[in-house]
Amino acid sequence: MKIYKKEFGYSEDFRSRYHDESYFANTHIHQYIEIMYVTDGSLKLTVDGKQCEVKSGEIAVITPFRIHSISSTDAKFRLAVCSVSCVPNCAADNELFFAREDAVFCASELLLSHMNSVFLAEDRRYVEYRGENVPRRIKALLYLLLTEYAEKVTKVLPQKSRDGLSALLIYIHDHYTENITLESAGREIGYNPKYLSQCLSTIPGMSFSLALNSLRISFAKRLLVTTNYKIINIAYESGFGSEQSFHRAFLKQSKMTPGEYRKRYK
Repeated sequence: MKIYKKEFGYSEDFRSRYHDESYFANTHIHQYIEIMYVTDGSLKLTVDGKQCEVKSGEIAVITPFRIHSISSTDAKFRLAVCSVSCVPNCAADNELFFAREDAVFCASELLLSHMNSVFLAEDRRYVEYRGENVPRRIKALLYLLLTEYAEKVTKVLPQKSRDGLSALLIYIHDHYTENITLESAGREIGYNPKYLSQCLSTIPGMSFSLALNSLRISFAKRLLVTTNYKIINIAYESGFGSEQSFHRAFLKQSKMTPGEYRKRYK
């Protein structure tokens, strides 16, 4: 059995879920664009070590490879993730994806109107589109949202340490199902492993293993809900050396076992 991860990371993919109860997502990264639209209350967000609050009427945008965590006890919000192939023109804009000061902005009345129109039209709590079936109204909304985000959030000058961190995260993304280490990654991208470790340490709570396992678990979650493969096969396909290590990492990040996750979301 051979599964190619690019079909998950690069084909058109949109998922949206409504939350109105406690929600926690430990520090992680992924290749998707993640959007949080808060309609009531507030949630706490940490992006690349910077803490912020997303309040009612505000939107947060997490672009690919940004290290983040989310927590909320009372917020009502719609959380959506989409692959960059849904918005290819935006995906080609490196400044949009790698040089923004913040993740949160106050949406215009026009954007809020479109957000409400699109999301209210989706009367299900959970919505998912895969393949080439993402509706045009959602793609149009994503372009409008990302354009406003780029206009309202200040650009920042790239830092040398960020270059090394970005190179490492991109390498991990391309090879996370393989048996890689910080040393082997450093050799491949031309950076000293100690320097890369220092780059990672600038993000509180981040490490090479956490970044690696975040992408592996993200991939495994897709397999759990879209296939009937045995959990042990999913563990190996996701890059883990054993089913036990897969269970430990999955439980630590998701607060549930792979079997529980499959039962809840499949």
